[in-house]
Amino acid sequence: MQPPPPPPFAARGSDFLAIAAVVIVGVFPFPDELFRVRGLLLVAALLPAAVMPLRRRWPIAALGVSLVCNVAVAFTGVLSPSSLLAVAITAFSVADRRRRMVGIPCVAAAVLVVFVVNAVPLGGELFDSRALQFVMFIVLAGALGDAARSRRECITALTERAERAEQGREEARRRVAEERVRIARDLHDVVAHQISVISLSAGVASSSLETKPERAREALTAIRSASL
Repeated sequence: MQPPPPPPFAARGSDFLAIAAVVIVGVFPFPDELFRVRGLLLVAALLPAAVMPLRRRWPIAALGVSLVCNVAVAFTGVLSPSSLLAVAITAFSVADRRRRMVGIPCVAAAVLVVFVVNAVPLGGELFDSRALQFVMFIVLAGALGDAARSRRECITALTERAERAEQGREEARRRVAEERVRIARDLHDVVAHQISVISLSAGVASSSLETKPERAREALTAIRSASL
């Protein structure tokens, strides 16, 4: 499920932090020559910074751009910390903003690409700690993104369940109120009918009391029956 869009200020702030992190790491003078990107390679190393604002809307495309830049720099014999950081950031976005059946394979593919390609500047050494630290960083970013998405889905499911329960209670209260109105209406009709019978019988008894005692007696009996 797609998360709600962040407030504009928060979105701009997170974009600025992501861009600043990629650029700073890209130009930082690392003591190890393996991580130093110079000359025109800086363009490829810093290009992922340009796609950071797109990672919420098109996370898979942003991840792809970051991976392509990392591969391009790696094949020149350099490990690019800036493009690897961009891969981690966009991997988080993919896992956070896409379904698990899409996000996890994308992150896994990115991890595999980085794991294999990073061996190029290391002379084919796949398990060099300098490269593995970036691989683990990407794995952690993907796991955090998946956890954020799962937490959001859990909260949404609990909210929807609570809303359905509240709607059920409202429906039950509405039905109880309708039943009370129906019972009151039926009771009113019954009472009105009995009062009509009593009134009519009382009139008959009053008019027949002297001339037709038997009829008056029947009317009084009807009044007694109706009043029970």
